[in-house]
Amino acid sequence: MEKEHDSGEVLLYESRYVDGKQVRVYDMDDSWHSAVYVEPGHHFDLVFEYTKKFNLIFEHIRKDASILMIGGGAYSCPKYMISHYPGTKITVVDIDPESFRIAEKYFFLDELIEQYDPIRKGRLVPVTLDGRYYLETSAQTFDAIIDDAFYGFMPVFELKTYEAMESIKEHLNPGGIYCANLPGYMDLNESEYLLRTLKTAQQVFRHVLLVQAYTLGSDITCNYVMFASDTCDHLSDMMEYDVSGCDVIYDEELDDLRENYDF
Repeated sequence: MEKEHDSGEVLLYESRYVDGKQVRVYDMDDSWHSAVYVEPGHHFDLVFEYTKKFNLIFEHIRKDASILMIGGGAYSCPKYMISHYPGTKITVVDIDPESFRIAEKYFFLDELIEQYDPIRKGRLVPVTLDGRYYLETSAQTFDAIIDDAFYGFMPVFELKTYEAMESIKEHLNPGGIYCANLPGYMDLNESEYLLRTLKTAQQVFRHVLLVQAYTLGSDITCNYVMFASDTCDHLSDMMEYDVSGCDVIYDEELDDLRENYDF
């Protein structure tokens, strides 16, 4: 399947993953945004390592948490969390009105709905809105906020500024955690935008932790996951980093970031 998307071209196809298993892929502008195992019994399993790292939030929040996920993709994380953490409630905000339909038709979201009835029970709330706009207009608070929003291969910069992170913190319950998928170079010191994002988060949150999630097929780039909160000061596999020479990101820089983005 091929379709036009607000951010570019989307392809849906099947491929063999590095673990040898068949996966169905959600490809946007030559970047794998989501994937699901085709084998029966594994439709709710997570394929990518960085999505597995998101589950580290459950080291510090309750299993029946309320979660906001910005960037639904093919609903990989909501499917996993709803099927593995009874009571968890997830609001999924995605700017693409087709995201839910694609996940339901091609990525077994319909199977999750049939088995768990999460929409009727209030455990899955799909919202078609821009993530930053949702934060600015909603009064709801959550135990965790997960940011996996991208335009093609670029992160949504509007969610990484100082002003945006202040808004994110306002939507977290006491003890809540904000985590974000951040692409970068294997050499962390070369990842200027990622380090600036960490520096920005430090201006808003007391603790900002970083975990590496290797992207298979590349020895240059990888995914990192940032965890920011006022209470969580330790996570499994967290790594050290240095942002002493980095600048904070503000809204006024958004146009420049879009034109000159690099990891």
